[in-house]
Amino acid sequence: APRFENTAEPQQSQLNDHDAAVETAVISQSEMVVTSLTTESAPVPEGYGTTPDHIILQPDKTGGLGDIGRYINSEMTTKEVEDTVIALSRGKKYELLTQHFSPPSHYKFPGTYENGCLRSFRYEYFKNRPWLKYSPHLDAAFCVPCALFVSNRSNKQSLVTKPFRKWTRYTSVIVEHAEKSYHRDAMIAAQTFRESIENPSTKLTCVFDKEKEKRIEENCQILKAIARAVLYCGRQCIALRGHREKLTQSENPGNFLALLKVLSESDPVLEAHLKTGGRVNHLSPQSQNEMIEVIGKHFIQKKIVEEILEAKYYSILGDEATSHNEEKLSIVIRFVDANKDIREEFLEFKYLERTTGAAVSETLLSTLRSLNIPIEDCRGQGYDGAASMSSQRVGVQANILTHAPNAAYVHCLTVKLQKKTNDIFKAFSMVTEVKATYKRLRANLPTHFDEIYDQAVTMAEKVGVAPTAPRIAERQRHRANAPAVDPKEHYRVNVAVPFFDHIISELDDQFSSLTLRVSKLLGLVPSVIQESRVTAQQLTGLVDLYKDDLPSPQLFSSEFQRWKIMVQNGRIAADSCASSLKACDPDDFPNLCILLKIAATLPVTTCECERSISTMRRLNNYMRCTMGESRLSSLALMHIKYDMSVNLEEIVNLFEGLHPRMMQFASLLYE
Repeated sequence: APRFENTAEPQQSQLNDHDAAVETAVISQSEMVVTSLTTESAPVPEGYGTTPDHIILQPDKTGGLGDIGRYINSEMTTKEVEDTVIALSRGKKYELLTQHFSPPSHYKFPGTYENGCLRSFRYEYFKNRPWLKYSPHLDAAFCVPCALFVSNRSNKQSLVTKPFRKWTRYTSVIVEHAEKSYHRDAMIAAQTFRESIENPSTKLTCVFDKEKEKRIEENCQILKAIARAVLYCGRQCIALRGHREKLTQSENPGNFLALLKVLSESDPVLEAHLKTGGRVNHLSPQSQNEMIEVIGKHFIQKKIVEEILEAKYYSILGDEATSHNEEKLSIVIRFVDANKDIREEFLEFKYLERTTGAAVSETLLSTLRSLNIPIEDCRGQGYDGAASMSSQRVGVQANILTHAPNAAYVHCLTVKLQKKTNDIFKAFSMVTEVKATYKRLRANLPTHFDEIYDQAVTMAEKVGVAPTAPRIAERQRHRANAPAVDPKEHYRVNVAVPFFDHIISELDDQFSSLTLRVSKLLGLVPSVIQESRVTAQQLTGLVDLYKDDLPSPQLFSSEFQRWKIMVQNGRIAADSCASSLKACDPDDFPNLCILLKIAATLPVTTCECERSISTMRRLNNYMRCTMGESRLSSLALMHIKYDMSVNLEEIVNLFEGLHPRMMQFASLLYE
């Protein structure tokens, strides 16, 4: 179970009216509190002195003593200050009250020049003000009791939610602060808090603290049941909510509540929670969505992103689909994990307002930025053949290349779909020759067309057809019918020229210069080395292309020669990039290992995108067509990552960190 005393301990100043009345009855005279709250150090009780992981601490300048300035600064909003204080453990609050940094009388406070005078904090400010503390980290003053225990932080800045360092306003701020009613209340709360820790058996507030801890433990148990129910529905791809979401009625309440009812039969805490009167009348959709998001985005997606960052190099896969008159983009990342296994992992669905290349690429880039995945580490792109995706001028691949110059667009690089007689390494080499041949024919078309036309006329004469141009009644608007003096000129201008231009354009789109250079990576596969007699000179372009990724590019030739000898001697046998990578020792072949990893990262197909879209169609059916983007992506992640182990303790901790206040409420399910 989570250690709630170290994470989301409830704030003392936010007790209900009954708690406040008890505290007032325990200590009725605030003057006694002011004199008793001194700066004398007291030992921190065992088990109270940890700090939540999600609080960002500033460097310690106090030699290990407490400094409120390490938790609160001038850049934080009132809400951020309040959340930070709530998340502080009881031990940390006790330490800030009793063991805060107190400078000696000879301490030299840093100063700043204002209006020609040196201004700084003065030691005499501490006189008769045990609540005033100096933060060496911020060179500022705080009222620690108010900062920790004030009931309402709105409109309270200096000394409470903001550090005070305008020393010229000493009288109007520090002196007047001591007279404020909220300051006296905070002093009472601080003293009561100290006594509840130092003498737990003699304070009534300790009873309430234990009651809150018990409530938090029960809520954790309930939260596990909620997470289990949500995870089951998500994995099975079934709807959570029903038409009537009331357990008190005989109608079907939906899968989520029905499953909770089944779980409550063996869980007394959950059973009592579901039977709580009054608060079980209306289901809160927000609590469902929060749990779905915690499991989907904050757990499953986070684990995937961590593996992507560990792999460093990755490829982007994307595909569009229409669902309920809305365009959605499926985003998949291909990478090689720590076990050298190729993985293609779905990240999320994104709604598209437009399907242009610029709009889709911006959606991809913004998604990568939001997940803190460096775009410069992208080494490949895989999309369908639509012009908005594959165009070298206005397509997605062109826009991504401006941010990741080595992100080669690869269209169907699979070897499994080729016949065994086809050598894909040689095939890519032939592409360059074919492109050059077509471009040469296009450049010399007036000469070559005569031969082509004569052959066509000869074939037509054999079947009794004379060469004639189509009759044109008026100017053609939707077809290529440029004026021509004779049939030969007509077919050259309107047929041959567009045909060659189209072929060359398609070859350029499918096999760009970057794609052809990247295809040389296949020359590192042992089976290709043996069949094609690959040499180091043929692969020099790879070193130039990936020189920033290689640890020692100048040693590539010697590495490849040793690798080739081992292949020819039969010590290494592999017929794919994946098996070659597993056979490659990174200590012996550091450069080859990086290149093979990039080769394995390059996309082959967009099948994983298609599978995720199939999941979307099962999830976002006609009965669930209003589902939001975050909920859809999170539920899809649960369904797609069906076999991923989900630690419910970690889910509870994540939920607690994102929603610390809810752990104190009587109900987690209902508003």
